[in-house]
Amino acid sequence: MNKSPLPRLLLAVLAVIAIWSLVLCWVYLNRAKQVRDTQMMTNLMNSRQQFFVMLVNDCNEYAKHSPAMEQLLRSLSTGPQAAALTAPAAKPPTK
Repeated sequence: MNKSPLPRLLLAVLAVIAIWSLVLCWVYLNRAKQVRDTQMMTNLMNSRQQFFVMLVNDCNEYAKHSPAMEQLLRSLSTGPQAAALTAPAAKPPTK
């Protein structure tokens, strides 16, 4: 009497599906780790940028009281006033 090949076929399909599930799980875990690492780096860069902006703002405020700091900021060309500080004065139009 011939045995049916259906159980072996179903077992092979089950094995392929199980292996594919493990592969997808591994890919998901790696991608989740990459996302987590990227978010940490983004948060770090944002905090450093905020610190730098606060530092430049504080320097600009201090420059209002100290001309030496204004010269330093002009040499570094930072802050919102950098373009005004480094740009040459506009000449009046001549006829």
